[in-house]
Amino acid sequence: DLSKFALAQFDTTNIAMALTRKKTYEHSENLALGLGWHLIKKNGYEYVWHNGATGGYISSMGLDMENKNAVIILLNISAYHSNSSRVSSITFDLLRTLQ
Repeated sequence: DLSKFALAQFDTTNIAMALTRKKTYEHSENLALGLGWHLIKKNGYEYVWHNGATGGYISSMGLDMENKNAVIILLNISAYHSNSSRVSSITFDLLRTLQ
């Protein structure tokens, strides 16, 4: 259940979850990687994010650790659908509206 996973990420006493957000690789000033997560700086905000796709299914999850907000998007469309690239940007747009 992704909502429980998001809540676990917000638990400051959960050391294992904190390790997933620890920077292990820095790609650029605005993009680094933790253990399985993208650490993104976008429009003055910092997000923890990941997405994925498989046959007929797309997902995206973004976390705003400072404000303890999460957005989870689950769609039953193919990664090859003409709108599939918009899922990630919608995730960040929704996180911004929660701030």
